[in-house]
Amino acid sequence: EKNFNGYSPYIGYRFHRNVAIEVGYGGFLSESKSASQGTTNYSSDAQYWSVYGDVVGIYPVSPQVNLLGSLGYEYITAKFESLEVRPGRTFDNETENGVSAVRFGLG
Repeated sequence: EKNFNGYSPYIGYRFHRNVAIEVGYGGFLSESKSASQGTTNYSSDAQYWSVYGDVVGIYPVSPQVNLLGSLGYEYITAKFESLEVRPGRTFDNETENGVSAVRFGLG
């Protein structure tokens, strides 16, 4: 199992008793690895981040308890870079992919 250091600041505003909005940004801190085998050196780097916006529905069950439901949109991107250095040759590969997704939650 691998653990990554990440972050996800967000902000929200409740503009009605039953409706709020949230926007946020999140990702993992860059993860880098390097290794050597004989005269060949290898290194890799991975990064991930996302931005999102949600509409949150709020249903009061009691004065202290609310049921929440959210529906929103998220754009996620991941970037991978690898480098292989051999005597007289260098191979550099960089890939970045992004995807949009619908997100939902209950609480």
